[in-house]
Amino acid sequence: MRHIFPPLLLTLLWALCPALAPDARAADAPQSSASQPAATQPADAPPTVSQRAAYSVAFDGLDKHGDLEKLIGQVAQTVLKQEKPPLSRFLLARMADGDAELAVQAMRSRGYLDARAEAAVSGEAPPFVVTLKAAPGPLYHIAQWRVQTTPPGDEFTPPDAFSLGLDQAPAGESARILEAHDKLVDAAKEQGYAYAKAGKMRVVADPKSHALEVIYAIDLGPLTTLGEPQLQGFGSVKESYLLHRIPWKAGVRYAPARLREARKAMVGTGLFSAARVKLSETPDAEGRTPVVIKLIERKHRTWRAGAGFSTDQGVTLSGSWEHRNFRGGGERLLTEAELAQQTMRLAASYDQPDFRHIGETLRLSTEIAQEEEEGYDRTGLDINAAVIKKLPKIGELTLGAEYSVARVTEITTAKEETYGTMSFPVGLAADLTDDRLDATRGWKMTLISKPVLATLGNGSNYWRFDLGGSAYHRVGFSDKRLVLAGRFALGTTIGAELADIPADNRLYAGGGGSVRGYGYQLAGPVDAANNPTGGRSLLTFGFESRYRVRPNIGVVAFVDGGRAYAAAFPDGSADPLIGAGLGLRYASPLGPLRLDVGVPLRQRDGVDDVFQLYMSIGQAF
Repeated sequence: MRHIFPPLLLTLLWALCPALAPDARAADAPQSSASQPAATQPADAPPTVSQRAAYSVAFDGLDKHGDLEKLIGQVAQTVLKQEKPPLSRFLLARMADGDAELAVQAMRSRGYLDARAEAAVSGEAPPFVVTLKAAPGPLYHIAQWRVQTTPPGDEFTPPDAFSLGLDQAPAGESARILEAHDKLVDAAKEQGYAYAKAGKMRVVADPKSHALEVIYAIDLGPLTTLGEPQLQGFGSVKESYLLHRIPWKAGVRYAPARLREARKAMVGTGLFSAARVKLSETPDAEGRTPVVIKLIERKHRTWRAGAGFSTDQGVTLSGSWEHRNFRGGGERLLTEAELAQQTMRLAASYDQPDFRHIGETLRLSTEIAQEEEEGYDRTGLDINAAVIKKLPKIGELTLGAEYSVARVTEITTAKEETYGTMSFPVGLAADLTDDRLDATRGWKMTLISKPVLATLGNGSNYWRFDLGGSAYHRVGFSDKRLVLAGRFALGTTIGAELADIPADNRLYAGGGGSVRGYGYQLAGPVDAANNPTGGRSLLTFGFESRYRVRPNIGVVAFVDGGRAYAAAFPDGSADPLIGAGLGLRYASPLGPLRLDVGVPLRQRDGVDDVFQLYMSIGQAF
């Protein structure tokens, strides 16, 4: 049988599969008198760039539309695949024709509804030139818009044009039009139409005025009211406690924010690792839609252990045990112990959540401690009660009462006396950092004011104020490895002379959490034997530059300063003591491990060592 191939088919086969006719091409090739070794290439080797239809891309007609040229360049295949050109000119032309269609779609998405584009490939041999010629035409604007609801919703009020981004006749960009449609659906849900969804939208274009009218369609569905919450997976947690925390009652109109509030209330207990909130598929007998809350209970008991070291205080060992659901209602019981060369401490606290109102906690705590500090020895018992109220977007407000009884021996005078004090602290705390253990952004601040009444011993009544804060800023380099941090602390005591304030209630500075480079409590007044006497006021500050060398390793340079003063206010009667040093950080699962070495820049003979070494878990501040 004889096969006849049309000339066009032969041409395509020649372009697409040049390997089908090697002999024919060889016959047309110039003959060499000298025999040359034939270059060999594995049959399955991919074609090299020189064997492909290499090309360049040029745009025409977009000189005044740089944004459109950039947009087309992000979707055009001839631009994206320029490093890997097709096998032949024919395939390149097909790719260019497809890009012409993509260019039209891109321009129309920006409001150029009359856009046209064509592509051409020039050149008989590589490298070819692909020219994308575009004519955007006039820009259409949204002149009118309206909303059609199904069923007609008399209670639905569409947002205004400004909220939808449709004010001042904006360009007819498809993204803007579609985004406004989504906003309308969201608005319907906010107004109680839980099952609202977008319908078929129509856009009417006037080619004479280049104006658009957009008719939005919204399928509202039924107006939804919320039924009783249905809790699942709450385990050992009392259901009544969880239901009490949900900040709305059955019968209120649906809004997405209410479901978010319910989830936040569950997660905020700290008793669940996950909470999923959704509407029930079937309404209840009263036509209300129950809210199903699926919970995953987390473990409620935690053991912790820690260790630290500093040259001024030696080795410190600590441990704690915590139960976050002690009686089934989110009650928190915490016991702590600390053992160091100079300190032994046992403490316990009990938190009752939602004491009188949601977000209000009653905290009862007690502590027994024996301390041998640089300025005094103390054996004492503290009993505290406080109500802690969360302030939305601010922090916490604390109102408390404390009673302390202690036997104190002041090292300077060798006087031993038993003191009893009653105080009523009021505190305000705010923490807007991104991480409590290793902050890189934000700030935090604490303010405490408390009157102290002497009930036992020869002490006097006085008033104490403490203010402290810190701030963190991640420097905006490309790698964002550098964090700058700063802190300050200010304290003052009024109403009593220094000698009338028990030594353990005075203010001290110096050490790993204060002025590094100076010994614990030694950044302040000292007696003739170089023992700290404490002060009635203090002012300290610190700056750190933290740089992450590797994902889990960082280095720190720091400068700390300040001191305690015998006067009621920092009066500048003595120059601030300045310390500086370097540190190393290791990011562990427990938090950053800290190693700091600080030196006193104003070393006092017989008082300050050449350097101080600090090791602990967590940043210095």
